[in-house]
Amino acid sequence: MAREHDLMQAAIDRLTAKLESLGLFLNVGKTKVMVVPPLSWSEAQYNELKKRTDEIGFWVTVRDDDGVGSSRKKIAVVDEFDYLGVRLWWRWDYTKAWQHARARAWKAYFILSDGGLGSANMSMATMLQTLRSLVLCHLDIVAQLTGSICPEEMKANAELEEAVLRLIAGNGLYCDQALRMEAGLWDPETRAQMLLLRFACKLAASELDSLPRRVMGMVHRTLEYSTEARRRPQWAYANQPQYQTWSQSLLVAVRAFEVSADCGSLASRESLEQTMFEARPSENLVSVGWYQLDEVSDQLVWQSVSRGQDALRAQRGVPDLWIRSVHVGASAKNYATGRMEHVWEAPLGGTTEEAWMRWSPALRSAEHLSLRERGNALRQRKVSAQLNEWSNAAREMRDYVQWKPASYLEPYWFSDNVQAARFLLRARVDQWGNEASYRRRPHGDLERLETWQRACYGCDRERWMPETVEHVFVYCANLRLRAERDRTRAELAHLIEFAPSCGVRGPPKPDISNDVAYLTLLQCCTGVGRFGHRLPVSSSDASLDERRCCPEMDIAPGGAGAAIVAEVARWVRWWTERWTRDLANERGEAATGRDLVRIVCAHAQRMHQARQRAANIKGTGFNDRARDPADVRARRPDERKKRKAAIVRAAVIAAAQKQAEQALRAQCRKSAAAERVALRRAAAVARAVDQAVLAKPARRGPVRGASCRGIRDAPESCTQVACACERGRCEIAQCCSARSEREAASP
Repeated sequence: MAREHDLMQAAIDRLTAKLESLGLFLNVGKTKVMVVPPLSWSEAQYNELKKRTDEIGFWVTVRDDDGVGSSRKKIAVVDEFDYLGVRLWWRWDYTKAWQHARARAWKAYFILSDGGLGSANMSMATMLQTLRSLVLCHLDIVAQLTGSICPEEMKANAELEEAVLRLIAGNGLYCDQALRMEAGLWDPETRAQMLLLRFACKLAASELDSLPRRVMGMVHRTLEYSTEARRRPQWAYANQPQYQTWSQSLLVAVRAFEVSADCGSLASRESLEQTMFEARPSENLVSVGWYQLDEVSDQLVWQSVSRGQDALRAQRGVPDLWIRSVHVGASAKNYATGRMEHVWEAPLGGTTEEAWMRWSPALRSAEHLSLRERGNALRQRKVSAQLNEWSNAAREMRDYVQWKPASYLEPYWFSDNVQAARFLLRARVDQWGNEASYRRRPHGDLERLETWQRACYGCDRERWMPETVEHVFVYCANLRLRAERDRTRAELAHLIEFAPSCGVRGPPKPDISNDVAYLTLLQCCTGVGRFGHRLPVSSSDASLDERRCCPEMDIAPGGAGAAIVAEVARWVRWWTERWTRDLANERGEAATGRDLVRIVCAHAQRMHQARQRAANIKGTGFNDRARDPADVRARRPDERKKRKAAIVRAAVIAAAQKQAEQALRAQCRKSAAAERVALRRAAAVARAVDQAVLAKPARRGPVRGASCRGIRDAPESCTQVACACERGRCEIAQCCSARSEREAASP
């Protein structure tokens, strides 16, 4: 990089000379020059500057093939080029970089989608890992190298992630935020900030004379400019984040990932912002030390050491140093060994200063773990705000917040029966196809109904209740649904009876006879959500309309129902965690969690099918929505008009069919007339032949080796009417000979 033409040309010459001394050469075809004007320049000014630069040109001295002579080649001046997978262009933003990355990601997405990944026989968790590795990875490179978190670009990235989740879920009508919470997927902004901080930590821990460390020095100087921009808002580009510098984006990410001072071991540490821009972020993210045995408690205790305390280390006789995250209890999976790790060994023979400041696999793992923990805390705050908004009784996702306390990957995503797992997903997000979800919005002539008006067509005509998932799973009196319900209760009771004990610290076994516990198991609930929006259950002497306005199950906050949900969710989490940690093990503790997920997923699929069969039985009035309120049915188009329109359409179709049949008959008549004409012509030819034979008998036997016109005995009229020669044989001569034989044989 240079600000003047001569300096850039001199740098190119020095690079060419250095390469030549090493026996290498500069590839002129792949070398490009890009002019970056000030941000305030227009496109016309840029084109003029580019034209002048191209006229002067940048040149490279290249040796000829014989090695004796040399020639000067010109380097092309371009508007954009790809560097480290990121598309750079002459404007001071990264719009083209995001567009280029998303184009590659969409290409990979459509290849996998057209290849049948959504219908493959694999679990939803496997699909998610595949799409993250092949599709969403294109966005990570731009996020960490550019630091651009423009809202428009983050929104476009979110659309790509939503398409990925919909492909996994079966392309149904799902809430995008709920799908993201079920999959445990980070929002694009938080993930981009976490990747940016990872890259900054690597730059800060590089060697002092290395290029990455010099980059951090430039970032520090740019941050001083950004600090000045706080007093001058026109320099900060607050309303144009795509024009913010890398250091400004880093500053935003650092403050978002900052941990409050009351966080235990971080109380005495400097802030992440201060340590980051002084090129020592490890002092805020990791801890270096060793484990020593405490004589009083007889347990291993962590002994941390600061930078430069090699004397203390030698005094204690500690040969090796270890590095761990400042977040106690946090661990990460080592995919090379398949084990969870929370502490890593520093490079052997190194000093405490090197363990703190030199980039190594141990330091990288510890810093990445700390940033992951802080990123999870940040995104869970956003998820909590979204769930609080949904908990309002007027929102359609209010039933979903009962079973979801935070964002994490649910265990049923690991089920090998992907179709059944998708039905459970639909039941959890309350988009199962029942009336409670279908009538939230208008559908053609069907108006939107309030919750207490969305009738269940599996119940009795006069005493129906609103068709929610809760009602269908537990309370509906339809015979088909009751049979499936009894079958699932028996399977769950057998599983719970023979499940191993959870021990003293584990949760107790749930009581399957309790409706609240039964529904919690059917929803595969692993955490306690929010029940503040739920109304109390109606009294026993309440009217039917009053009972329709109140929930059928008592899960009011602070009551016995909420406590049962917490106990059952703890039991489900106890066994599903052991299953997901050891998916390859088909026996032991993992089998209980696997069987539980298999039962509830299959139940969701069977209940959906039974509900559809029960609603479509003749006489229920489901297709006409006969149980809608009278005023709602009165506002629909008149049924007689519908029948009249249907009759008119049928008449039009019948007339068209009749016209087509008439046209076909006319065509057949024409074909028959043509056939009759052909037969009459053939008969005329036969009569002409007979007349010719009666006039003068022909020779016996066929005439070979001569054409019909060469038959002297045949009359001229016969030759003109029915002459047909083929391979030297005259058909008229054959006919005449056969006729003469028949006349001679007759009496």
